[in-house]
Amino acid sequence: MLNVSNFINLPNDELYVVGGVILNKDELEKSKKYSTAKTLDFKWDYKDYEIYASHKYTKDKGGAQNHQYKELQDFIKSNRDSLLENTIFVAIADGEYYSTKDTKASMTKMQYLESLCTAKVIACNMDNLINKLDAVCNTKPKD
Repeated sequence: MLNVSNFINLPNDELYVVGGVILNKDELEKSKKYSTAKTLDFKWDYKDYEIYASHKYTKDKGGAQNHQYKELQDFIKSNRDSLLENTIFVAIADGEYYSTKDTKASMTKMQYLESLCTAKVIACNMDNLINKLDAVCNTKPKD
């Protein structure tokens, strides 16, 4: 993909994120205050930004799927006030599940995820990832 470099599909326990702070496994184990840290799935550079992503593919309805949806919500909420410079967090929500209605929010699940976002965090599916990154990277002043 144009402008994407240094793409890494991260092993399950390589990098963690909480509150907009990126931790490796050793840092996480040394610190007891990060009990809610989540693993990251991907890391890459895009233009002048570092991108960290959590990816969920959710097809059907049900308890485990609802848990994945909640994890993406927590990922967004936890990282939207990050102080890291030139860093964007991406909640990638793929699958039919995210086009269904969130009855509590009166909108689709994807729309709800998007409503939680800030300039530091975006929510999208793989199909519109680059468009979303372009929109943020081209309009957001560098930190």
